[in-house]
Amino acid sequence: MGDNEPLPKQVIVVGHSQVELPPGVTVTDWALERTRWQNPRIRCILHCLQALEVLDSSYFLLHCSEAQLRSSGRRVADVARRVHDELAPLLMHTSCIPALDEARRNALDELQDLEQTTLPA
Repeated sequence: MGDNEPLPKQVIVVGHSQVELPPGVTVTDWALERTRWQNPRIRCILHCLQALEVLDSSYFLLHCSEAQLRSSGRRVADVARRVHDELAPLLMHTSCIPALDEARRNALDELQDLEQTTLPA
């Protein structure tokens, strides 16, 4: 390849679509990022959502026993701990894909707001 020839486009498959990676980002760069940071972030978020899913019910909240309420409090505390101890450190690592890095920065900003206003210490 000569100096004036453009680099070949790097493409990944997402679902049923091919997505072109930004210039300078290789398939290897993306594979490492996906394994080290993206997939663990997604797994942590899904675990937290799953843990809170049962609490998303007005009927449950209005008709739960004292024991269920304590259990719910422990579940919320566990989710807050996971967000602080697991998700926050994962969000500190930048992305090689600009759009994902912007989303990561936004998530980190929102998490910092949540930790200051809502999540228990």
